[in-house]
Amino acid sequence: MQSSISANGRFLDPANQATIDRGFTKSTSMKAITAIQDYFRGAIAEMKKVVWPTKKQTVQYSIIVIAISLGVAGFFSVLDYIFSYLLDQII
Repeated sequence: MQSSISANGRFLDPANQATIDRGFTKSTSMKAITAIQDYFRGAIAEMKKVVWPTKKQTVQYSIIVIAISLGVAGFFSVLDYIFSYLLDQII
């Protein structure tokens, strides 16, 4: 009885036509390299689908973010002042 190796790295047993897995697979380093390549191919494909904002939109959004940040900072500054004043009155 003679066994042969199929294209996917498995031994074929001609007696019962069963496939016996002998662990013949790609090396771990080749799998890692393939995974990294697939990741970058996918990332590049997704980046091509992105609709980027115009310069005008970017400026508008930046102004909005800065204004809200200053507003929140001002709000917390007022709260800090009030609580500091109240704490000084208590102590």
